[in-house]
Amino acid sequence: MDDVLSSMKKGSTMRDTTTQILQELNNRYPVLEECMTEITQAAAALVSCFWQDGKLLACGNGGSAADCEHIVGELMKAFRLHRRLDTDKQRQIRETYPEQADVMIANLQRAVPAISLVSQTALMTAFGNDVSAQMLFAQQVLSYGRPGDYLLAISTSGNSENILHAARQRKEEGVSISKEAQKELGDMLEMVNKIIRYAVEMFAKSDESHMQEIVTLEDQVDEKERELQKKHVERLTKGECSPEAGMIFSDIVSGLERVADHATNIAFAITTEEDAEDGDIKR
Repeated sequence: MDDVLSSMKKGSTMRDTTTQILQELNNRYPVLEECMTEITQAAAALVSCFWQDGKLLACGNGGSAADCEHIVGELMKAFRLHRRLDTDKQRQIRETYPEQADVMIANLQRAVPAISLVSQTALMTAFGNDVSAQMLFAQQVLSYGRPGDYLLAISTSGNSENILHAARQRKEEGVSISKEAQKELGDMLEMVNKIIRYAVEMFAKSDESHMQEIVTLEDQVDEKERELQKKHVERLTKGECSPEAGMIFSDIVSGLERVADHATNIAFAITTEEDAEDGDIKR
């Protein structure tokens, strides 16, 4: 957690106060420790999205729909600090509407662009009645979504079909991953493949000779996973990759690390208790 936060502060568009809030959240709710890296990465992805003029689309059902409207409301208006219009915008207003400029500049504020897809009542009822209620959020994602935008799809069950269709549509927009990131994934994949090959050979032949190599490789994969997640956050906060590409990269890295863990566990299940007790295998 500390490594991830510190990497954000170096050349990052994320304010120190934001990283401090994340740290306070972690301290206040220790149960979040296991997923704090993912929370921090999501925050970094959103910051990167907004700094690149992207927007957040939000959808959900029932109470989750209410959450979407609440979240969008917090983003579209100031919460603690007044978001003053920048100098150029103030100048434009004064030149265009000199008589109303003072009241407009005093009350308008910069917003974090976000759209609650659950608030489009007329569109939702028309599309749901005439076309498909399951596709009403996906239709809006198709229409509103642009490269670099971010979708917050809330489903407490994880199985809400209209939410899943919205997520599928957003994923269909397509992303590109840099050559550097592709090489990093390729290097990690090669390490994981070696573990799988050794584990399969041990399973097929009841041969424990590769066990120590597996342990060494698995430790290397764990270290590689930490290294790549840190690089992932750095690229996001510097605006060097899109939020979508960043999250896909992070998911792949996490998935490869889990595959390595599973393959290693299979290999360990094959070894005898005597080997472990004799200290032949060090992990």
